[in-house]
Amino acid sequence: MMTPLLKPAMINLFTIYPTVQIVTATKKLVDELLAINTHNRNAKQVAIDRLIDDLKNHAFYLTASGVGVSSEGVLIDGQHRLMAIRGAGYPPVRFVLATGLSPESQRVIDRHTKRNLADVLSLHMNITISTHVVALSKAIYTHGALLGKNEKFVNASRHQSDTDAAEFIAEHGDLLAEVVSASGQARAPVLAAFFVYALHDRSSAMEFCRDVAKGINLSDEHPAYRLRLVIEKLRKAQGSAGRMELFKIAATAVVSHANGRTLKMLKESESWTNAPWKWAL
Repeated sequence: MMTPLLKPAMINLFTIYPTVQIVTATKKLVDELLAINTHNRNAKQVAIDRLIDDLKNHAFYLTASGVGVSSEGVLIDGQHRLMAIRGAGYPPVRFVLATGLSPESQRVIDRHTKRNLADVLSLHMNITISTHVVALSKAIYTHGALLGKNEKFVNASRHQSDTDAAEFIAEHGDLLAEVVSASGQARAPVLAAFFVYALHDRSSAMEFCRDVAKGINLSDEHPAYRLRLVIEKLRKAQGSAGRMELFKIAATAVVSHANGRTLKMLKESESWTNAPWKWAL
């Protein structure tokens, strides 16, 4: 049975036998726990930033997953949560604190299958959401795919919070899923350009998606054919710069198709300036 909520002054981090309690974060408690974080895996800033976003959006909930301290007085679980609480300015959130754990238990922490964002959103929204839809949602945000006609695409350095992703998928879930389905296994930056096209001309965009996916009966100057060549060429391109390049090239192909133009080569677009649609989102 869980013990009642205790005041920070009564919390003992060093117990010989396993003890579990629900505590409220304070600067003193969080700093004391991080001070004994001497034997842990390297912290992942992406995970910390995601948790900070949750804290700022009031989406940090009390769950069975919490913070663990060994019987030797070493933090063995929960460093990302604690670093996020510190990074968010020590908000008084509650979490489970387990002390007196066997030092050997650290070996099995996080070794089981973890829920990815698609799993979490599927549970939260009561619908099945694929990892491709989540990746597409993040790419749209990261590449500034929805910026106006005269605005340049942004650097691929922005971070979409889980809350942002959930809200965007809730609003555009059916179209996101349709783009993913029609495009086969296209990479997220390409899907981001397709999605913008579909927002303005759904039927033409789906036709273009299928042409890129199947590559059947395309002339050498068809935008879908040209894009297929570039996708293959950049198949192993990694990193934010490579993903941004792929998105910009896909945007050029999309605009050309929307304008009914053929292409002898694809160059990177810096914005949607030449797109035929009116920008009103």
